[in-house]
Amino acid sequence: MRRREFLILALGVGACERAKPELAARDDAPELPTAAPAPAPASPLGSLDDIPAVLRPAFSLTGHAPPPRSVTASGEPPQSFAEFLAEHPPRPRPDARTIAILPIGEYPRGFVVEYDAVRLVRSPEPELLARFISAWFGLPTTILPAMTDEPLERLPARELDGRRQLDAAALLEWVRQRRPADATCVVALTLEDLYAEDAAWVFGYASVDKRVGVHSMLRYDPGFDDTEARGPAFEATIRARALRVLAHEVAHMFGLRHCVHFHCLMNATAGIADIDRAPLHLCPVCLRKLWVVSGVSLVERWQRLAELCDELEQPQECAWFDACLRLLGVG
Repeated sequence: MRRREFLILALGVGACERAKPELAARDDAPELPTAAPAPAPASPLGSLDDIPAVLRPAFSLTGHAPPPRSVTASGEPPQSFAEFLAEHPPRPRPDARTIAILPIGEYPRGFVVEYDAVRLVRSPEPELLARFISAWFGLPTTILPAMTDEPLERLPARELDGRRQLDAAALLEWVRQRRPADATCVVALTLEDLYAEDAAWVFGYASVDKRVGVHSMLRYDPGFDDTEARGPAFEATIRARALRVLAHEVAHMFGLRHCVHFHCLMNATAGIADIDRAPLHLCPVCLRKLWVVSGVSLVERWQRLAELCDELEQPQECAWFDACLRLLGVG
């Protein structure tokens, strides 16, 4: 499997760090020559010389928090802007600029039958997700006719804790065969639980090369394990989690790998707590990647996202996008 092809947002991502051998001190050790100062590491953002001066403040590194400790310890290789370009990320063609959303089965609301329970799953409406994705990526977004979930019964599956789980890779291949010719990528939305590789379960699974992703909405409900854990705004919590994961997965399909440079929506996550901590915006490095492949207008993007976050009552994110606009002199 090529490293760049599949990217997973999963539970149970771990890492190990090799111990470094200690050098014993010796009284008779020869004196070592003084080493020249190490050169400063190159910025993962790269030179901004080719960016119009009026837009350069959009890529300022000031004010961006470092990545969470779990990200820095994960061992994932970084992806600088130069490395991103060297990997030849997919770009929308003039005749295929649409991002397609494919609802499967009863999405957005339906029942999932488990061994000892029947669970009602609530998810954001496809129309809201399409508006959000269109604003986020600056590309037209369409909702495809819902597919019946009958073919899912024939896909590889397993059982975990009395719950049927679909093989995310098999579902992704099934969706790939249904990607419209005029779509630059397609993301399928399902209420079914998914698993992949060694993960107990996954929120989403995406292929850069195939430009296809699948996204399970099952586990975003605060009452997933305990209905008494739901607060009065639990549907807003479901929506916020879904928006973050959906934008993360679609960004993978444009070649963005997990971010290890700053606190960013593209940080790897290992569970719900990480999703809740993730910002709904990109760091300057990831923003430059998205800007280059999508051709989105930064001002229009931030204006649309500020308006949408205001509508969705997310004041912190609304304030963030307003501040980004002020960097470019837009009130």
